[in-house]
Amino acid sequence: MTETNKKSRMVEQDIAKGVAIILVMITHTLTLKREIFLILGGLFGFILPFFFFMAGYNYKPGKYTFVQNVKRRSTRMLIPFIVYLTIVTVISGIYYYFAKGLTLKQIMDIYLKALLTKPFTNLLEIEVPYGGMWNCVMTYWFIQMLFVGSVVFFLVVDRCLSSLSSLISICIGLMGISMIFAHFDIRIPFYINEAPAIASIMIVGAAFGKHNLLGPGIGRKKITLNAVIAYIIFLVFAAMFRGSGFIMGGVLSSEPLYEWNIPLTLLFAVTGSYALVHFCRLLTKPGVISSALIWCGRHTLPILFLHNLVQLFVCSLLGIEPFRLSTRSKINDFRTFGILAIEIAVTAAIIIVIEHIQKKLTLRDNT
Repeated sequence: MTETNKKSRMVEQDIAKGVAIILVMITHTLTLKREIFLILGGLFGFILPFFFFMAGYNYKPGKYTFVQNVKRRSTRMLIPFIVYLTIVTVISGIYYYFAKGLTLKQIMDIYLKALLTKPFTNLLEIEVPYGGMWNCVMTYWFIQMLFVGSVVFFLVVDRCLSSLSSLISICIGLMGISMIFAHFDIRIPFYINEAPAIASIMIVGAAFGKHNLLGPGIGRKKITLNAVIAYIIFLVFAAMFRGSGFIMGGVLSSEPLYEWNIPLTLLFAVTGSYALVHFCRLLTKPGVISSALIWCGRHTLPILFLHNLVQLFVCSLLGIEPFRLSTRSKINDFRTFGILAIEIAVTAAIIIVIEHIQKKLTLRDNT
C-alpha cells in the first residue's frame, strides 16, 4: 500500500488528510469546555496549515503551464464552490427565514459580509445573535484562501524550486508582503492579503515534495524519530506563543504577535505536517480504520463543503443549537459527540450517493 517512488499515490498522505478532515469536523462540532478545547487546539493547531502545505507538496514541476494549473485548480475548486454556495444560500436562507424570523436583507447581509472577507470577529458579532448562520458559510474563507494563494504559488513556484537561494528569498518576500498587510490590519476581499503567506507555505511544501522528504525512502526508526522531534518542536512553539499563528476563520494574524504569526504558521505547517504524515505510516496496514481514513482523505473537499450543512439540519431535528464556539464554552455538551457521529455518517452517505449517481450518468453517456 505504500508508494515505491514519489510519483505514486502516497497512502500515508491520504490517511493524514483523513485524520485532518476528521479533526476539522471535531473542532466544528464538539462543544467542550474552553480549557479542553484550547488543549486540543494546541495539540492539533497545525491542521489547517497542513492542507496548504500538502497542496504544495503534490505540485509537479513543469507538468503544466501557469494557465493550465489555474484552470485545473478552478475546475476542482471553483465549480464545486459555486454549486455549494448556491445550494447553501438557498437552503439555509429558507431555513433562517422561516425558523429564525430573519428578513431577506439580514440574510443577504450575512452572506455578503462572509463572501467579502470581513474580519472573523466582526462576522461572529453578526452571527451570534441570529443563532449561528456562519455554520454554513464558514468554509467560504478556506476555499477562497487556498485558490487565491494557489494563483500566487503557480506564478513563482518553478523559480523557487530552481535554487535554494531563490526559494528562501521569494518566501521571505511573500511573507513580508502579508506581514505588512497584517501589521496595518489591511483587509482586502477574497483573501488577497493572506495569499502571499499561503503561497509561501505551499512553496516550502513543494520543496519537500521535490526532494521526497515525506516519502518512504528513510528507515522506519529514523522516520519515527524525526517525526517525534518535529512534533515536539511544534508543541514547544505552540506552548510558547499560546497557539498564535494558527489560521482561524481566515484570519492569519491575531494578538499578541500580529504579523509574526505568519512565519510562525509556516513553522507549524512544516513541523506538524512532517510529523502527521510519518505517524500515519503506522495506520497503513489494511483494515477498516485505514480504509475509512483513506476514503476521507480522498474526499476532503466534499466533506468540507457538506459537513456543516448536515450539522445544521441534524441539530435542528434534535432541537440543539448548531456549532457553539468552544473557545467560549463553560460546559461540556456530550450530546455533540452523537451529533458528530451522525454528521460523519450522513455526510459520507451523501457523497457516496452523489458519486453513484455520477457513475450511472457517465455510463449512460458512454453507451
